[in-house]
Amino acid sequence: MLVRRGHGVGSLLSAHAAALSELIAAHLEEPLLRVGVNFATFELLSAVKASGQATQIEVARRLRVTAATLPEAVKAAAAKGLLAQSEVEGDRRSKRLSLTAAGSQLLEAVLSDLRRTEEAMLRSVDADSAQVALSVLRQASANLSRSLPSQRD
Repeated sequence: MLVRRGHGVGSLLSAHAAALSELIAAHLEEPLLRVGVNFATFELLSAVKASGQATQIEVARRLRVTAATLPEAVKAAAAKGLLAQSEVEGDRRSKRLSLTAAGSQLLEAVLSDLRRTEEAMLRSVDADSAQVALSVLRQASANLSRSLPSQRD
């Protein structure tokens, strides 16, 4: 089927991206249950790993949540021994987050399952088609990121 720009392609792309995200999350449910965390904790740990040692505010921005919503999730992950918190020099109220060894091990175990899910997702997709899809998604993401109010300042 030929899809042309302006003929609902944005709606189709959005719907397929959302469906794909839901399917990936569904594939991760069992591995996450196995290690005793929920998807939100997995996202938190992933954001901390991707950020290195970041402040809670930086991690909240990366997750696109308000800084006020993060402390409970951080507290729960720290109580499980998955995250470490340290003070930020010069700002006693800010906390720097880092993965503990247990957090890194848990994240790696789930990421191993995620890699298998990604392999299954691309099983019958040829390399050229995958590259085109990736290019479209990157450009669409960049376009939307630039249109956010916080990105225009």
